[in-house]
Amino acid sequence: MFPPSMWSSRAKPVRVSDEAKLHLVADAYASKYEWPLTVRDGAFFEEYGAPSAGSPPYDPYEMTPVTGFGLGMDEPFGATRWKF
Repeated sequence: MFPPSMWSSRAKPVRVSDEAKLHLVADAYASKYEWPLTVRDGAFFEEYGAPSAGSPPYDPYEMTPVTGFGLGMDEPFGATRWKF
Protein backbone atom coordinates (compact mmCIF):
# COMPACT_ATOMS: atom_id res chain seq x y z
CA MET A 1 0.00 0.00 0.00
CA PHE A 2 1.30 3.46 -0.87
CA PRO A 3 1.52 6.15 1.81
CA PRO A 4 -0.90 9.09 1.60
CA SER A 5 0.27 11.67 -0.88
CA MET A 6 -0.73 14.77 -2.73
CA TRP A 7 0.05 15.68 -6.30
CA SER A 8 -0.32 18.48 -8.76
CA SER A 9 0.51 18.95 -12.39
CA ARG A 10 1.19 21.51 -15.05
CA ALA A 11 -0.67 21.06 -18.29
CA LYS A 12 -0.91 22.65 -21.71
CA PRO A 13 -4.52 23.69 -22.46
CA VAL A 14 -5.71 23.43 -26.06
CA ARG A 15 -9.13 24.66 -27.18
CA VAL A 16 -11.25 21.83 -28.61
CA SER A 17 -13.71 22.69 -31.36
CA ASP A 18 -13.92 19.33 -33.16
CA GLU A 19 -17.62 18.52 -32.92
CA ALA A 20 -17.07 14.73 -32.92
CA LYS A 21 -14.90 15.06 -29.78
CA LEU A 22 -17.37 17.48 -28.21
CA HIS A 23 -20.24 15.03 -28.76
CA LEU A 24 -18.22 12.31 -26.98
CA VAL A 25 -17.69 14.63 -24.00
CA ALA A 26 -21.35 15.73 -24.04
CA ASP A 27 -22.47 12.08 -24.03
CA ALA A 28 -20.14 11.26 -21.12
CA TYR A 29 -21.41 14.23 -19.08
CA ALA A 30 -25.02 13.29 -19.76
CA SER A 31 -24.34 9.70 -18.69
CA LYS A 32 -22.28 10.42 -15.57
CA TYR A 33 -23.59 13.76 -14.30
CA GLU A 34 -27.06 13.88 -15.89
CA TRP A 35 -26.07 17.24 -17.37
CA PRO A 36 -27.18 17.46 -20.99
CA LEU A 37 -24.99 19.60 -23.23
CA THR A 38 -25.79 20.91 -26.67
CA VAL A 39 -22.89 21.02 -29.14
CA ARG A 40 -23.08 23.89 -31.60
CA ASP A 41 -20.48 25.82 -33.58
CA GLY A 42 -17.56 24.07 -31.88
CA ALA A 43 -18.68 24.87 -28.32
CA PHE A 44 -21.13 23.80 -25.61
CA PHE A 45 -24.45 25.58 -25.20
CA GLU A 46 -26.93 25.09 -22.38
CA GLU A 47 -29.44 27.28 -20.63
CA TYR A 48 -27.97 26.60 -17.21
CA GLY A 49 -24.45 26.22 -15.89
CA ALA A 50 -22.26 27.39 -13.04
CA PRO A 51 -23.07 31.02 -12.24
CA SER A 52 -19.36 31.88 -12.39
CA ALA A 53 -19.13 30.44 -15.93
CA GLY A 54 -21.18 33.25 -17.46
CA SER A 55 -23.42 32.85 -20.46
CA PRO A 56 -22.93 30.33 -23.28
CA PRO A 57 -21.10 29.45 -25.41
CA TYR A 58 -18.78 27.44 -23.17
CA ASP A 59 -15.41 26.83 -24.81
CA PRO A 60 -13.97 23.43 -23.84
CA TYR A 61 -10.25 22.77 -23.43
CA GLU A 62 -8.24 19.57 -23.50
CA MET A 63 -5.50 19.45 -20.89
CA THR A 64 -2.31 17.59 -21.81
CA PRO A 65 -0.05 16.96 -18.79
CA VAL A 66 3.45 18.42 -19.08
CA THR A 67 4.83 17.88 -15.57
CA GLY A 68 3.43 16.05 -12.53
CA PHE A 69 4.56 16.42 -8.92
CA GLY A 70 4.03 13.96 -6.08
CA LEU A 71 4.67 14.71 -2.41
CA GLY A 72 4.61 12.10 0.35
CA MET A 73 2.36 13.08 3.26
CA ASP A 74 3.59 10.33 5.57
CA GLU A 75 6.87 8.55 6.27
CA PRO A 76 9.22 8.58 4.32
CA PHE A 77 8.03 12.02 3.05
CA GLY A 78 9.48 11.60 -0.42
CA ALA A 79 8.87 13.80 -3.42
CA THR A 80 9.13 13.18 -7.13
CA ARG A 81 8.51 14.83 -10.48
CA TRP A 82 7.36 13.30 -13.76
CA LYS A 83 7.81 14.90 -17.18
CA PHE A 84 5.45 13.77 -19.91
